[in-house]
Amino acid sequence: MVMFTFTMKGVIEKIERGTKTTTIRLKNERREVSVLKNKRYDLYWRARTKECFLIGRYPFVSMKSFNFPAAEKMPEEEREEIARKDGFDSWDEFYNWFLEKYGEEVLKEKEFTIHEWDPKGRF
Repeated sequence: MVMFTFTMKGVIEKIERGTKTTTIRLKNERREVSVLKNKRYDLYWRARTKECFLIGRYPFVSMKSFNFPAAEKMPEEEREEIARKDGFDSWDEFYNWFLEKYGEEVLKEKEFTIHEWDPKGRF
């Protein structure tokens, strides 16, 4: 099982409506092996807190490597699509959220993974 936890305001509705179909996390090979084995994502609201609950279980669609320096060279339409699938309204909003969470050094140097699920295949 691969569990992702979310805390951003509005994310539950976006996942349930199918407008958020990805999450981008720091690369973790152990997690990626588990995803390939189990072929599903368990999405939780505020895991390990009193407010925790399962948003849903969704089938795996894909995993793609992602890094911010390479993304800056992508066509604008591709960057905007990455941001929209991750539940943001724009690339700028998306980038600024990651910058605040991880800092500029991490965005420049670390590899991330885009995890995508099928919103219509909820278990």
